[in-house]
Amino acid sequence: MENWVFFSIVSLCIASLLKALNDFFFPKLKLPPGPAAFPLIGNLVWLRTSFSFSDLETILRQLHAKYGPIITLRFGPRLAIFISDNSLAYQALVQNGAVFADRPPALSATRVLGSNQKNINSCPYGPTWRLLRRNLTAKILLLDTFLNNLDHHVRAQNTVLMEKKTEITYLIWNPWVCS
Repeated sequence: MENWVFFSIVSLCIASLLKALNDFFFPKLKLPPGPAAFPLIGNLVWLRTSFSFSDLETILRQLHAKYGPIITLRFGPRLAIFISDNSLAYQALVQNGAVFADRPPALSATRVLGSNQKNINSCPYGPTWRLLRRNLTAKILLLDTFLNNLDHHVRAQNTVLMEKKTEITYLIWNPWVCS
C-alpha cells in the first residue's frame, strides 16, 4: 500500500525536474497572449460547442475581446496566430512579410511522405521555392496558352461540324432537293 505513494511522489519529483530542465534548456517563445492549451489537442476545447468551424468567428471575437488584437491558438501540434486589427495585419504581412513567409519545419513522418519538403506547397521560402514557383507559373501559362489555342481550334471545328450537320439535316428532311 505504501509503495504506490512512494512511486507517485518519486514520479512527481522526476516530472517536475524534467519540466524545470526543459524550461531551462529550451526557453519558451515570446508569443502573443492566448488561452491555455491542453497537451496534444491544443485549444480545440474552445470549439466545444460544435466540432465544426461554423462558430469559429464568434469564438475568435470573444477571444480577441479578452486577450487583445493578436491571439495565439494551438490546434494540435500547430501554432496559429490570429490578428484582428487591419493596421497590425498590414504591418505583419506587408511590411514584415519576409519574416513570416517561411513555413514551419515538417515533422519526420511528413518529410518521408511529402518528398522532404521539395514540392511547391511545402518547400521553405528560399531559392528552391522560387525555382519551383517559376517552373509552375511557366507551365501553367504554357498550358493556358495551349488550352486557348485548343479552344479556338475546337470552336472552328465545331462551327464546321455544325454547318455540315445543318446541311445533312436539311437534306434528310428535304429529299426532293437532291437531284
